[in-house]
This record gives sequence, structure tokens and C-alpha cells, in this order.
Amino acid sequence: ASASVTCTPDLAWYLLGDSPDAGAGQTLSPDPTTGAVCASGVVPPGAGGASGGLAVDFNAAGDSGGVKGIWDAGSYGGVAFDFSGATVPDRAMLVSFPFAGQGPDGPPTYQGTAQSYSALASGQHVVIHWDAVGGPYGAATPVLFDPSKLQSMLVQVLGSAGGPTPYQFCLANLTALPD
Repeated sequence: ASASVTCTPDLAWYLLGDSPDAGAGQTLSPDPTTGAVCASGVVPPGAGGASGGLAVDFNAAGDSGGVKGIWDAGSYGGVAFDFSGATVPDRAMLVSFPFAGQGPDGPPTYQGTAQSYSALASGQHVVIHWDAVGGPYGAATPVLFDPSKLQSMLVQVLGSAGGPTPYQFCLANLTALPD
């Protein structure tokens, strides 16, 4: 098992979050045995938007959280990965794809034209075709997703006004899909 995309060798994995105390920005290495990259934590109540999770920068040249490289993923049909976790919040996960020139409303998301979250479940082999990436949901003027300018993939946990949102999940076997 490997957490690498064979067409772009320079992946940089890191934790997402609102606070450096919670490990936000910490770079990660895939587990040498399973190839999995994992995140865990608790999004505090009332946290706006997505506040915790994992990110991978494509063509990062070993640098995470700095200047983002661009991966021309336009010749591929999308990405796939294995998703698992002990604590996966229902309707509170979001897979987004920041790209160069995306516009002020934020990055498009997997299933983003239909809903405000990405449906993910533990034990799932997630297959994301580029035509299922859009939005973000509710954006007044979303910019059409351009996979030829892809910078990152974020797998985030959405905050809730109703209380804290605990999470623990892993990604493994990130691969590019043939067109």
C-alpha cells in the first residue's frame, strides 16, 4: 500500500486545523507499513467552516504549507483513495480541491454542486471523477474547476454549532485515475 500518486512524486502531507496547538500545519509521513496518513482531533462547537483534517499538496517539492506547486491533472480522470476511521462524523466531511485561479468563493468540492458536504464512510474506496467536483456549494459565482491547475486535496471536518465534532480517519492508496 502506498500513499503516493505515481504521476507526481512530490507529495507533501500535513494536518489542517485552526490552531498550531492542535498540530495544524504539522507535516506527516505515510505509515511505512500501511501507507496510511491519519488525522484525529475535535472541532470545537461553533467553528465556522472546515476546521480539521488532512491535506496533500501536489508537486510540493518537499515543502508543505508554503508556495503551492501545480499538478496538471487534466490528463487524468480524477483521484481515488481508501478511507477509514474510527470516528467519521456523518455529513460533516468535505473533500476540496484548491487550484490556481479558483476565485474568491473558495475551492470546489467533491459533490459540491449538490450539497455542503462530501459523503464519506469508513471502509470506503473513494473514487472521485473530476466531473463530480464543483461549487463550492452555495457559491454565488463558482469558477469552473480546472484540474490542469490542481494544487492540493483537502479532506476536512466541518464544525457544528450543536457541539464539538470529534474525528479520527486515515487515507491510503492515493492514486490518479486514468482518463
